Amino acid sequence: MPLAKRWSSGIASAIQALRFSRWNASTCQGYVLCRPRGGFADCCAQITWCLLYARHFRRALLIDGSRAGQLQHMIHYFRVISECLPIHILDQSSSEWCDLAELSVFPEEIKGALRDHFSIYDPRIGLHVDPVARVGVRFDFVRYPHDILVHEQCGGGGGYPALQIFRLKPEVQGQVLARLRRMPREYRAIHIRNTDMRVDVSGFLDRIAPLVVGMPLLVCTDDVAALEETRRRLNGVELLTVAPIPDAQGRSLHYNPDIAGWELDVGVLTDLLAMARAQELILPAIAGTPISGFSRLAADLHRRPWILRSLLHT
Repeated sequence: MPLAKRWSSGIASAIQALRFSRWNASTCQGYVLCRPRGGFADCCAQITWCLLYARHFRRALLIDGSRAGQLQHMIHYFRVISECLPIHILDQSSSEWCDLAELSVFPEEIKGALRDHFSIYDPRIGLHVDPVARVGVRFDFVRYPHDILVHEQCGGGGGYPALQIFRLKPEVQGQVLARLRRMPREYRAIHIRNTDMRVDVSGFLDRIAPLVVGMPLLVCTDDVAALEETRRRLNGVELLTVAPIPDAQGRSLHYNPDIAGWELDVGVLTDLLAMARAQELILPAIAGTPISGFSRLAADLHRRPWILRSLLHT
C-alpha cells in the first residue's frame, strides 16, 4: 500500500477509536433497537443511522436482524469488535428481551410487544408502519425521554460505518477467506444487479470491454443470465466468480425464501469483500452514482481498506 494510503488508513482508524472510546456502557442511558429492513446494503444504512444516534445520545445499541431481507440471523455471522462497546446483536431467543419488557418505548404503539412486533410497509409514505396505528416505526435525531427507541426501516445509502463495528465470526471468516485466497493477487471487479433493479447489461459490457483487457475480471451479479452475457461479450477475458449465483427467476436475492440460507449469505459477504479488495472496481452508474446500494457499499469499502482489515481480523 502506498505511504499516503497507509497514513490515511492509520488516521481514520485512530479517529474512529477515539470516538468509540467515549461511548461505553457506563455512559449510556437507554437503548436504541434497530431492526433493519431490505437487502444487505439497506441494512447497513439503517444500522449506521441507529449507530450514529446511539453514540451521540449515549444509548446502548441493540440490533435485531430477524426482519432483514438477508443475513436475518446476524448473530450467526457477526460479532462486535470490542466487548467494551454498548452494542448487542440479538435474536429471538436472546435473554435481553425479558429485561426490556417493562421499559417505556417509542413509538408508544409498540409497548408490550417489543420482541414480536412486526411492521408493514406503506408505499404511500415510504415507511414501515405499525399495522394498526399506521405510525412509522422510526424516530428523529432529537432527544427522547423514552427508555427504548425502535427503528425498523429500509433504504438509504452510505452504510459502510456499520461495518466498522463488526468482525466476521470465525466460521464465516474461514469460508470467506478460503474463497478470497483463490483469487489472484491483482484483478478488476464488476457488479451487475439485474433482478429487481434492471440495467442495460449489453451496453455496460460493451462500454467496459476495452478497459478490462490484460487482467482477470471478477464478476459479481445476482443474475445468471448476466453472467452468461458477460462470458459472451468479454470473450478472451479471464472471468472469475467467488460465490455461486442462484437462478432467482428474475426476483431479488433478498426476501426470497426459495434461495435464502447460509450459502447465499456467505456468498453475499464474499462478493462484497472481494469487490472491495479489487485493484479496480467498475460499476454501472447513473450520473456518476452506482446503480444499486450494494454497488455503492462495495465502492465505499474499496476506498476504506481499514474496514476490510477489521472485518477479517482474526
